[in-house]
Amino acid sequence: MAKKKTTKKSAKGAGTTVEPRSSSEVAMDNDEIRECIVDHCSLIASKGAARKKINADITASRNGLVARGLNRAALNVVEKCAKMEPQHAEGFAMTLLIGLKSIGQPLQADMFDEPAREQLASDPVNPPMEGEELPIH
Repeated sequence: MAKKKTTKKSAKGAGTTVEPRSSSEVAMDNDEIRECIVDHCSLIASKGAARKKINADITASRNGLVARGLNRAALNVVEKCAKMEPQHAEGFAMTLLIGLKSIGQPLQADMFDEPAREQLASDPVNPPMEGEELPIH
């Protein structure tokens, strides 16, 4: 059986096509292989602290929104949508609307009308911060 070509995802040679090889085809005691392994481990070690900081910042931001009364699961969906290409986001939104209607849980569209906006603006539990605009347009 012919092997599939793969694309390297490492920092070095990113996006280059390579022929996959089985372990038996690789000379194990090879300076190039050892150098690649050392480079890989160094990359992981050097990026680890930055990754922890980034993850902590994201978690703190998300927790702040949850503390203001937003639903964590809904925020996860919003984060996924923010990463989508527009054509995929449109299909996602349509599927969500159809799915909610199918299970008898329609989207509460009236929450975005003017009285709801006024209620959000005067919410005693989560009032807008000074100078903060409501994110609903």
